[in-house]
Amino acid sequence: MTMQRIYINGRFLTHPVTGVQRYAIEVLRSLDAMVGVRDAAVEGYEFVVLAPKGDLRDIGLRHIATKQAGRGSGHAWEQLSLPALCADGFLLSLCNTGPMIKRRQAVTMHDAAVYAAPGTYSFAFRAWYKVLQRALGMNAKGVLTCSKFSSGQLTEHFGVPARKIKTIYHGREHILRIRPDETVFERHGLTRPYVLAVSSMSPNKNFASVAKAIELMGDVGFDIVIAGGSSKIFKPAGSRIGGEVKQLGYVTDEELRALYDRASCFVFPSFYEGFGFPALEAMACGCPVVASDAASIPEVCRDAVLYCDPREPADIAVKIKRIMEDDALRTQLRERGARASRRLLVGQVRARDAGRDSAAPGRVRAGVRAGAREGGGAGEHRIRQPYVHGRTVRRRLPPSRPRDEAARPPRPPYEHAAESHASAQVQGPGYPRASSDLPRTARDGAGSSGEQRADVAAAVGAGRADLYPHGQKLDAAAHEKAAPRAGHGQRGPAAHRPAAVRRA
Repeated sequence: MTMQRIYINGRFLTHPVTGVQRYAIEVLRSLDAMVGVRDAAVEGYEFVVLAPKGDLRDIGLRHIATKQAGRGSGHAWEQLSLPALCADGFLLSLCNTGPMIKRRQAVTMHDAAVYAAPGTYSFAFRAWYKVLQRALGMNAKGVLTCSKFSSGQLTEHFGVPARKIKTIYHGREHILRIRPDETVFERHGLTRPYVLAVSSMSPNKNFASVAKAIELMGDVGFDIVIAGGSSKIFKPAGSRIGGEVKQLGYVTDEELRALYDRASCFVFPSFYEGFGFPALEAMACGCPVVASDAASIPEVCRDAVLYCDPREPADIAVKIKRIMEDDALRTQLRERGARASRRLLVGQVRARDAGRDSAAPGRVRAGVRAGAREGGGAGEHRIRQPYVHGRTVRRRLPPSRPRDEAARPPRPPYEHAAESHASAQVQGPGYPRASSDLPRTARDGAGSSGEQRADVAAAVGAGRADLYPHGQKLDAAAHEKAAPRAGHGQRGPAAHRPAAVRRA
């Protein structure tokens, strides 16, 4: 059997770990585990991580090879060397960047912060990313993102067509796998109840408002613990409260898990987040959360946190004190947070199982050939023409026979991996939730005219097949034209056609 080769852009293995790198690491580990157990979703695919020469972070891959090749490092390696290294296959870029000239590529773009939060970045960084991400969004086969909010931002700022975007929430299980290192409390003298904040000191993370909120709280009986960075903005604040502000700087994953577990409150006041990993991690560990009501945070946290206005330090102070002084509220938020993080996990299992069910042996791997009808009379039956490994197999389906569910082509394996780490697929702009939720007509896809061939992902919806490594986009007009007709293939009024088809 011919193996389809998928390369993973491994430049992120040379970077420090932030939320973006954490996502990439967990997706790659999930993909590695799927290869190890010979999951049906990865059958017929060969995976190789490509990375620049030099020191790489070891993330414990056992079944996917890593190849270091090419000249240069950083963006120069990614733009000049990587396209040649992956010329014979499909490329998966997980960390916002990738080679602009590579078309057979799916890229994860987490947000549009260079537009929405420009003060966080230098002029040179903003200028480069505006060019880079716009080119990626236009040229790549598909774009993965982490929230409906981010999906809208990518379309608004980078011009990424909504039909290209697939939204998959991040997941919580990485923090739950970590064994807490409780020696962190003794090393830093953490003996009293504390409020935890975790992030870099980027202006976008809004730690200045936390410092002002601390000043406004006055004499309190708890400490403020800052992990992940340090700043002089907290030094005067610590002398104005009964507790202390303890800046721990960089902490290990094991130390962070212990801090989440024991914190009485977690504060997350960001102005802008594409997703907001720290809030989800805190909820998963049973920590009550005060979070800003900005950007994607309400979408991700739902009713599981106490919201604050990130521009009002007084509001942040009030919400922190409310949680610290109200035992019943803390208990309620712990329960809601655990429920919200489990909701993502349940959605992940359902989405993954739906995809695995469609990935049975002998499945159609490359898509459906256009020209979905034979004849043109009202009573003619629709014909699916799967294009299997270079040959066309014609299959005539009588109207009385339901479609063979096992013959539905699977989604790309990297989507399964993202969901295996991450979680529930959500409905983006006009994008269906999961293949099993679609009307059969939309789920099975449709042809178009001429010799065009289209790969059908698990949910084609309005003609969206962009994320398939070897597929081509099925335009919406062709999808509407070829949509199954009412009854025995007869065209009915638009009102009687499935909503997913009408949206096309």
